[in-house]
Amino acid sequence: MENLSIYIHYPFCKSKCPYCDFNSYCNIKINEDELIKGYFNELEYYKDIIKNKNINTIFFGGGTPSLMSSDFLSKIMNKISELGNIDKNCEISLEANPNSITFEKINDFHKIGINRLSIGVQSLYDDELKKLGRIHNRNEILNAVDIAQKIFDDKYSIDLIYTRPNQEIDNWKNELEEAIKLSPFHISLYQLIIEKGTIFYKNKVKVPDEDLSTKFYNITHEILENNNINFYEISNYAKKGYECKHNLVYWQNGNWLGIGAGAHSRFDINSKRYAVQNIKNPNKWLNKAIKYKNGISIKTCLKDQEILEEFVLMGLRIKDGIKIKNLQKNISCKSFYELFNKKTLELLKNNNLIKFNESQIKLTNNGFLLLNSIIDKILFN
Repeated sequence: MENLSIYIHYPFCKSKCPYCDFNSYCNIKINEDELIKGYFNELEYYKDIIKNKNINTIFFGGGTPSLMSSDFLSKIMNKISELGNIDKNCEISLEANPNSITFEKINDFHKIGINRLSIGVQSLYDDELKKLGRIHNRNEILNAVDIAQKIFDDKYSIDLIYTRPNQEIDNWKNELEEAIKLSPFHISLYQLIIEKGTIFYKNKVKVPDEDLSTKFYNITHEILENNNINFYEISNYAKKGYECKHNLVYWQNGNWLGIGAGAHSRFDINSKRYAVQNIKNPNKWLNKAIKYKNGISIKTCLKDQEILEEFVLMGLRIKDGIKIKNLQKNISCKSFYELFNKKTLELLKNNNLIKFNESQIKLTNNGFLLLNSIIDKILFN
């Protein structure tokens, strides 16, 4: 039985962070009864894909899905269960902000089926949280982690943002060491990028230059590895066996359905790979999902070059890199050197940026520092 992952996007937040370019909203009110109909209709739309599949990961992302009521979450889980087979070992994750975590709510979520919690901490210091526009504080973080430990034991993770404006490396070392004590099994660490359209971009907020950012990355990598929390994706570290299975589906170009406003899907049907993007605006998505049983904006059957680009773009993010046999399943079984330029690969290898053979391509530690430029060279040279 083939595996399938399901992503549920809940796009609502209490406030919009100034660095955030995700599809999230804090000033939109939607009737919860109508919203659940939209989710149900979209899940029903994909029922022929869901049936006879082994659902091995489910991820509730956002936005802030911890703002959901337990009743709302229960209805979605029941609908998925009604339509398909949820594996007994299914990883079911939910993103949460510290100030929306209470023992009662998260314990209810756990009883419904959530078995992994991802906590959006971003910083452990109150002054830094204020700079980042976060509306929680250090005490709420410590309380949230304590609740996660009691309910989920070791199945939780925290997110942090670094290379913040005027951040000093010694302060980051101390913060990271404390973060490891709080979340010793999985931790996600994202360098702050100033994205167009965000408040930080409009305010011309400056982050450390490339050389300093490289130092931050190398020190981060060293500290995590020294604590036996291993790098497995460019921004994610975990002890062996604690990697986020759902996110690996994206990076390894598996099959997933994205449900909700702005969600994306990738799935194979009859040896063809499809890409789907939903309408971003929650009200417009909901209106279409209610009226037409789906909120799709764009649906495309991917061409070979597009499939290749996605495999390279996503696959080179992970430590294990690209498995060529997985790529060949989707693109007419072309040989290795029909897919990739041998001269380009040899040049990158000689510069200690990649390792490759005819079954795999992966980056070296030096290569991860130049990820985007290496992707461009492999795809377009």
